[in-house]
Amino acid sequence: MFSYLSTHTPKSVAELCEKVCELTSTRQAIAPSGNGTLQHIGGNFRQAVHQIRLTELNQVIDYPARDMTITVGAGITLKKLNEILLTEGQQLAVDCPLPEMTTMGGAIAVNTSGPRRFGLGTLRDYLIGISFVNNLGEVASAGGRVVKNVAGYDLMKLMTGSLGTLGIITQVTLKLKPIPEAKAAMIVPLSKMQLPALMELLNKTQTRPVVQQWWNAPTAETMIAFEDNRPAVEWSISTIAKELQGAGFNSFVHLDSNEYQNKLQNLTNFSYSADHPMTWKAVFRPSRTVAFCQHLLEKYEGALNVHLGNGIVFGWLNGQENDAHCRLVHTELVQKVHQHGGMFTVLQHPPSIAESLELWGDGGAERVLMKNIKLHLDPASTFNPGRFVDGI
Repeated sequence: MFSYLSTHTPKSVAELCEKVCELTSTRQAIAPSGNGTLQHIGGNFRQAVHQIRLTELNQVIDYPARDMTITVGAGITLKKLNEILLTEGQQLAVDCPLPEMTTMGGAIAVNTSGPRRFGLGTLRDYLIGISFVNNLGEVASAGGRVVKNVAGYDLMKLMTGSLGTLGIITQVTLKLKPIPEAKAAMIVPLSKMQLPALMELLNKTQTRPVVQQWWNAPTAETMIAFEDNRPAVEWSISTIAKELQGAGFNSFVHLDSNEYQNKLQNLTNFSYSADHPMTWKAVFRPSRTVAFCQHLLEKYEGALNVHLGNGIVFGWLNGQENDAHCRLVHTELVQKVHQHGGMFTVLQHPPSIAESLELWGDGGAERVLMKNIKLHLDPASTFNPGRFVDGI
């Protein structure tokens, strides 16, 4: 997607520090990356940059399985990480796109999440330690290898979602969860007009789903899923089926564990896809999400992927729209999101119109705070200049 002045793949943290010092000594800008899976997210670079790939920093540094934590290099892929954890019956309970390619550092930089965020949380909830190289070529660390660690500033949460603009993540420590004994899900065909009734049901259900997801492409459906011990999952599926039938939803399909896992991955991939002319994300109070989707779909011809319980809506255009149409849709989307009290972000966009789009909504006081943080941690704007809010 981008052209770079040069590309470097350091084999150690020491080599990485040397390269950062070398480039910053002549005020060169740096673009940290893994396999580039998520680099379509964010703004364009505002100057030429040198790429530094972290794919060689992919080792398992420490894995005390009984403590249910693991420390790994930022270049490890999610697939490799999960394969290692599987040997101990453990998991990082976060859905990430294209796990065979996405690195841990890239997932953290973008703060990816999928349908299970409703019941199991996001990367910010699992990251308990981090090391990164700063703009001086020094290694900085925060957190540790124990779950209860509250000393100092929470740099783990600060680095998560920063799009690589504050430093180069080299190592992370994650807390883990056991792989549940059973997983099952239910797919319910559901039009946009039936969403309010379903949300009322889910707000009153006796069960505790980990997923409440609605989408409208290629057909309008909802997935309700459970992960727990086998008796709990069996009871939950039976109970939600009775509740659905009692509310007049008589058509649904059960998914076994493998079918459910495939659906989770497909939905997560769609949310962060680079294959559409424009993809976007809006965040609301959960109580306002359904009304937004109903009003939007009166005119909008794109597809939606909605985290019902979290108030998060991902959307994308269906065809190969031209730049003028993308601008028009963007303007209409921003207006509708703000009318419903939400926040709007463009994830993927045609590079040719990036400068004319407001990628991060209308902002507020938090923008001043983010700029001050960037100025403090990276005053020369060494890392990913132009990629984050207001070009920082």
